Amino acid sequence: MKRTVTLMLFFSLVLIASAALAQTEYTYPANAPVLSITFPEGWKVELDQADQKGGSAISGDDAIYLYIWPLDEEAVKDDPKAAIEEAGKDVGEDIATWVTDVKFEEPKTVEFNGISFLDISGAGKAKEDGSDVSVSVTFFTPDNKAVFVMLYYGSPDAEKAHEKELTAIAQSIKNPK
Repeated sequence: MKRTVTLMLFFSLVLIASAALAQTEYTYPANAPVLSITFPEGWKVELDQADQKGGSAISGDDAIYLYIWPLDEEAVKDDPKAAIEEAGKDVGEDIATWVTDVKFEEPKTVEFNGISFLDISGAGKAKEDGSDVSVSVTFFTPDNKAVFVMLYYGSPDAEKAHEKELTAIAQSIKNPK
């Protein structure tokens, strides 16, 4: 009897651990991947492989919204700085659609998997209900050619609840080559 209970407990722990580690890896774009990113199981992920317009990921509880898209390849090739500045304006307009009174911290640079990420984080109020919102805009290039933008929204409580998942997503970004 004791052995049966021990075995049941062991298999239960294995199943729980497997479910916690379940995840889905995506490469982008499909025809010539320069980006690989992994999302936890249960997140709703939509990547536009056909038009190469990026995609979105939303936590299973709809509390975290993450968008990722590439900048125009030709604009980056012609003038990377201008392309990033233009993207920054577009992101600012997008943020203004959902968030008011945003105050950004100083930009920070972090590195994962040999890729430098320029992160600009801040906080504001949701236009819809005035609740607190955390916002993060991150620029990175997995291959030193294509430049991506990642935009993130979530309440401070949701951010705390999903901290491990968000960290795992960021640390999963790499060049699949």
